[in-house]
Amino acid sequence: MTVKARHARNLSMMDAVTIAGMLTAIGSLFGAWERYTPAVQSLGLPGALVSHVSLQRSGFQSSVRWPITVAALATGGLLLWNRGRNARLYSAVLQAGCGAACVAMAMAHLALLGGVIGGFAAGTLILFGAWGRSGASLSFGSQEPQP
Repeated sequence: MTVKARHARNLSMMDAVTIAGMLTAIGSLFGAWERYTPAVQSLGLPGALVSHVSLQRSGFQSSVRWPITVAALATGGLLLWNRGRNARLYSAVLQAGCGAACVAMAMAHLALLGGVIGGFAAGTLILFGAWGRSGASLSFGSQEPQP
């Protein structure tokens, strides 16, 4: 057995969920995160009508750009670090923190906008991936043995 074959591992389902969350987080930056109305200036003409326009800012133009980007990149980087039970638990806690940061940013900008919904979905996927990565049991129902 070669050295490379010993350290190779297959992609688990929770790793795939984490990667999907990471890609969704980056993709959410392309969507709208904020609405704003530009300041109306007086035209100086009597009877001039000014229309109030509501514009949208993408994630790249708002304050969520760097927190979401750093959380997504850190989540992807944590997938590369998997040495032993303690390291896996530590990386799962850090990954859950990144997912919670994405959810917190989405909750802070709560609106029915594509970027916000994408950020919330990304944070949820990352949190779910961290839960599975921690080794926690994903079974539901009673834990009593059946006769």
